[in-house]
Formats: sequence, structure tokens, C-alpha cells
Amino acid sequence: MPHIAFDIEQFTPSTRMSAWCDILDKFALHPQFAETPGRLCGRIDHIYSARGIGFSMMEAQPHRLASATERAGEDIFFLSIVPEGHASVEIEGRPVELSRGDILYGKRGAVGAIEMHTPFKFLNVNMSAAVLERAALVDLPTSLVHLRGDTATTRVLAAMLFEVARSLDRLDEAGMSAIESAIIRLLVNSVFEGTGANPLGGLASVRANVLRRIWQTIDAHLHDDRLSLASVAEEHALTPRYVQKLFEESGRSFRTFVRERRLDKCRTDLANPVNANLSIAAICLHWGFYDGAAFSRAFRDAYGCTPTAFRRDALEGRVAPRGRLHGMAMGSA
Repeated sequence: MPHIAFDIEQFTPSTRMSAWCDILDKFALHPQFAETPGRLCGRIDHIYSARGIGFSMMEAQPHRLASATERAGEDIFFLSIVPEGHASVEIEGRPVELSRGDILYGKRGAVGAIEMHTPFKFLNVNMSAAVLERAALVDLPTSLVHLRGDTATTRVLAAMLFEVARSLDRLDEAGMSAIESAIIRLLVNSVFEGTGANPLGGLASVRANVLRRIWQTIDAHLHDDRLSLASVAEEHALTPRYVQKLFEESGRSFRTFVRERRLDKCRTDLANPVNANLSIAAICLHWGFYDGAAFSRAFRDAYGCTPTAFRRDALEGRVAPRGRLHGMAMGSA
């Protein structure tokens, strides 16, 4: 996985402020100090996974982290937690103190800045809207959500994020893949537990649970060329018409859902260095695409580039758009 390790101690005292501003700019952040620090201290560890999720861990002295203006075409969501330190953020025009275990979630632009009042450690997870939607399987809110650490699911999510913060520089691709899936599942539950919203729109809870089980069945059989609406319906003792209706009410058809999930699996495998010796044809065949030209068109429509170009850029660590890292950007003022 592409990894950045930055330590301000590598710079001379006279160049540290400009170096700190430059590195934070890569993460769409601007540091703001109440007064010029006598000795600037700070370090950042950042990794960018094969799935397209950025994990950034910052340690520094007290200052304000203001978000840079969002660039056109960057549809990014963030998940932030402060493992150590005293921090606050403005929500609906009033300052809110962040307790240990509290999590901030939202779309870039939902929050302008976070105030670090003491020396701190700050973990931020960033992902594109497309990555989040494919992994979460539901539409999440775009506004800022303050997940309080006193709810059961958020406590579990916070504990996982704390562990990621401690071991970020030691995680390998396999470990990160499992962590990402768990984080997103916990995030979905935490957001809807905290807001009281129904993650599946107008679906009643019983039907929502049925659809979740169907999603799990599909994910387990994406490589099977016998996967079909009829086979999934039969496995759950339902009629194909009923299953199709569940999908329609959730906002996508069965066919669209399967194609999106298979494309996501192909994308993940193409970006994984472990699969560098596998041909693109072998990967797309494994996930149920039997026409190479049709796969290339579908991939380009979904991700804006060919499978070959995506794999090259991913393996060279150049998958972030316009050279920007999906790092610690939280929002624009």
C-alpha cells in the first residue's frame, strides 16, 4: 500500500512552518495557530488502500485544522476521531466538545474546522462517495453527524479506530481489507443508530433485514456464473418478483446491484499487489464478466478510466485524483 511518513523534525527550524503547511495542503487542510509556536512539532502517517480508502494519523501540538476549499469532482466522505487530546468542533453554529470515543462523520463541506486545544493525535479516514456506497450498500447522510461514544455500536467502532491509530504503520493489505469492511459496517449501524433514520428508506424493518441477508448471499456468490434473481430468490424461499420489488424500493435493480458489486471486486483485485501477476482477463472472469470488451466499457463508465490504466496507477500509488491524497480533509468552510 502507498505509505507516507512525515516528521517535521527532519526540517530546520526556519523551514518547519512552510513544510507543515505544504504537507497538510496535500490532505486539503490548513493549519492555523493562535500564535507562532516557538518550536513546531508534528508527524503524519498516511496509507492509501487498494479499495481506495485513505487512513491518516496526525500527531501535533495545539492548533486549528481548517479545511481547504473542495476541488471540483472530489466527492469525498470522512470519518474522524481524536484518540488523544482535547478537541472541539462547531456544529449548527455552536461549539461542541468532543469526548473520548466521539466520532465525526460527513461529506466534505459538512464541517469547516476542528480546534485542537491540547497536544493531540488525530485519525481521519477518507473515501470517495462511490467507494462508500459500494461498501455500505446503503445511502448514508451527507450532513455532519456527531456520533457520541456512549452508544454501543459507536464504542465498538471507536475501539477499532483507536487500534488502527496505534498500528497504522504496521498494517498490511490483507489486514487493512478486513478492517475496512468492519469499519464501514459499524459506521452504517452507528450512523443510523445515532440519527434514528432507516438505512433502507421506506422499507419496513423486517423487509430491510431480508434485503440485507439477500445482499450477503449475493456477495458470497459473485464469482458464480449461476448467480441470478431466481437462484437468490430460491435460496431465501421467496419469489423472484418479491426480491426484485425489494431492490426497486431500495433504489436499484437486482442486475445493477450485482454489476456494481462485481465491478467493485474487480477494482479491489486490480489494485492489490498480490494479484500483479494475474491478467485482467483472469480477474474479470473470476468475478463473472465473460466479455472482456463489455467489462472494459462497464469499468470505464463506473470509474472514469480503463482497467489497464487503473491498475497501473493503483500499483504505482497514483490512484488519488489530481495527485491529491484521500487523507484528512474534513470539509470546506
